[in-house]
Amino acid sequence: MDGRGSGSVIEVMGRHRMPVLTLLFGLFFLALNVQAASFEEGLSAYREGNLDLARSTWEAAAEVGDNRSMFSLGSLYMRGKGVPENPASGYKWFFRAAEAGLPQAQYNIAFMLEQGNGVERDTEAALGWYQKAARSGLPQAQAALASRLWDGRGTEADPAAAVRWFEAAALQGHPEAQNNLGTMLENGIGTAANPTQAAKWYERAAMQGVRDAQASLARLYREGRGVEADGDKAEYWTARARGEREDEPPPGSAPTRPAPAVAAAGSETAPKAPKVEMKPVVAAPPPKPKPPAEKKAVTTASAAVAEPPEKKKEVPASSEPAKSATPPVRADVSV
Repeated sequence: MDGRGSGSVIEVMGRHRMPVLTLLFGLFFLALNVQAASFEEGLSAYREGNLDLARSTWEAAAEVGDNRSMFSLGSLYMRGKGVPENPASGYKWFFRAAEAGLPQAQYNIAFMLEQGNGVERDTEAALGWYQKAARSGLPQAQAALASRLWDGRGTEADPAAAVRWFEAAALQGHPEAQNNLGTMLENGIGTAANPTQAAKWYERAAMQGVRDAQASLARLYREGRGVEADGDKAEYWTARARGEREDEPPPGSAPTRPAPAVAAAGSETAPKAPKVEMKPVVAAPPPKPKPPAEKKAVTTASAAVAEPPEKKKEVPASSEPAKSATPPVRADVSV
């Protein structure tokens, strides 16, 4: 065999290797752009009320791997929008999106497994999906995982780990996590008791409208625990917990300053237009929580408890804690 012929083939392969790799990368990114465009087209159709077009567009994008389109299809079936309501089909699409790495879908899968909605109930498998979504940084999942570690749903109770996961969610502004973290800090559950820090987390949750946190904050101001006793603030937060005085700022808070006059266009003092973060994923509201039933064997995901994140330095806020050492009622909110 002519060596030159063989060598010439190798030379040709060598000369064209980089162009071939460049072509492959180009096709890959083109596919991503096509997925994004298809999802956005489906979203536009959905917002315009053209549900058939939205569904068919998302189905096409889902088949080429777009997890947002998979999630949106799950939402349509859960809500019965443009298709018959079908939790089993909703679960199927959420599951595909969850396996494709979408934290919101992982959270929904966990909730549906826990409730037995569209799939056989499996609390251990649900825990595995909660931990996947929590590790991805989704605050709803972090709070849900913390709640289950607190009271031992689907796993062995671990209050210390619950505190760390509640803190991870609370630092992202999750109101129920802030309230629950306050409760654990006030009562020394899973951590050393710290009424001062508890009061700060209660205040953060209270400012976001959590009634339990408002009542707890009122109690601490009344008792002078973790905060300086203040009858006016105690009365105010008691009223807020009853749904009253919601248009009034807390006593002692700084008055709202009037908005500055709009500067002329082009002026150095002209305010910059705020950046609007788009959140196009269409969410499916989960079913209302039901009481837990017996545990079943894991069928969907490993139920190993997630390693909690490193405990972060406690962030000062300004609020009071709840009293009961029993986990308060928590509403899981699906994305």
